[in-house]
Amino acid sequence: TSLEFTKVVLEFLSKGFYPAILITVLYILWPALSRIDMIGLFGRLQSAKVGDYELTFGQAQTVGAEIAPLNSKVAELERNLNSAVSELRKLQEVSTLPKLSSQEVKAQEAKEQKLKANSDYTVLVFHRGTSRERAATVTKALLAHGFQSSDTETDFAELQKVKPEDNVIFLTYTTKGEEILPDLEKELATLAPGAVVRRNPRPINMRRGDVQMLIF
Repeated sequence: TSLEFTKVVLEFLSKGFYPAILITVLYILWPALSRIDMIGLFGRLQSAKVGDYELTFGQAQTVGAEIAPLNSKVAELERNLNSAVSELRKLQEVSTLPKLSSQEVKAQEAKEQKLKANSDYTVLVFHRGTSRERAATVTKALLAHGFQSSDTETDFAELQKVKPEDNVIFLTYTTKGEEILPDLEKELATLAPGAVVRRNPRPINMRRGDVQMLIF
């Protein structure tokens, strides 16, 4: 992984240069890293609403599915950058690469494996204007867990079998998406404790995404 690569490079540098020289190199590199506005970039790409134009549900599905992979890549870049910066800071403090315990190494490996597994799933979040903040919070958490995701504002006018009700989050899913429903429902219980979470009684065929999360 990029984190492992960063550790290898830093360990090589710590062995090949005197600490004073290494700290100088890091001091030179740090301003360039700190100028990258990852939070701003993340925010600009996270939402799929086009100006003040409200998308129909069909349009929202198309736009959301196209943006989700890009959001996932941006979130992955943000995680990798944060990890690299964290290692650089530790190296500046102790002038050598800190050694992780075997337990910490196993925990890190398990986390990376979970992120990799989640990246195979696309969770599309749809919401009305009144639930925009909650949808953004949920989507940011999904991306942090490695899922491909996007939040798209829509009027839900085309819904037929699902009745939009305030404070309800409705999940529709494919057979593949059913595998991650327990994780999603657990996450929603934390992120939206006052919401009522409902799911379709069975998997269905969907043109877009593995799970569609309708936040009313």
